[in-house]
Amino acid sequence: MELEIFKPWRSYHGSISVEHLQSLFRGSAS
Repeated sequence: MELEIFKPWRSYHGSISVEHLQSLFRGSAS
């Protein structure tokens, strides 16, 4: 599901690194 949610976000930003996504997930988890 996460992939579907990030699809438009990824297209909007153009290119997103896995590290950036991991950072966001870790921030949300905290």
